[in-house]
Amino acid sequence: MSAVVFITSKPVDAFVRGRWDAGFKFLPVNYDRKFEDYYLPAPLEANEYPSLIRQGERISTIAVPTALVAFNWPQQSNRYQRVARLVDYLFSRIDRLQAPGFDSKWQSINLAATVPGLTRFQAAQDWLDRKARSAQARP
Repeated sequence: MSAVVFITSKPVDAFVRGRWDAGFKFLPVNYDRKFEDYYLPAPLEANEYPSLIRQGERISTIAVPTALVAFNWPQQSNRYQRVARLVDYLFSRIDRLQAPGFDSKWQSINLAATVPGLTRFQAAQDWLDRKARSAQARP
């Protein structure tokens, strides 16, 4: 095997705890214009993989965003209303998940992010619009 591609959150436990033969290494994926529309730069660092990356070294790679996607149910349907309640419950409490004591990955959530080619669930857009209006109303 010459190479393996992983799409997962970091750090990957197998790479942190594993024992690796000499020559095993991460290969860089350099972020450039061809990735701008969807991906983000995401370096790998020695504090994440101390047995594979030397102190002070960074390996360039790209991050693949994760999206929560829902079926576009008719707005008057029971299923739409259920998903709308989930959106309201989750979005209204996202700050709690971003607080200390929860996985740090919650801190990188951007509820207003867009995904090329997808339309935001209307209840989610309505929630974001209400939050923007209430933020503008505050002095």
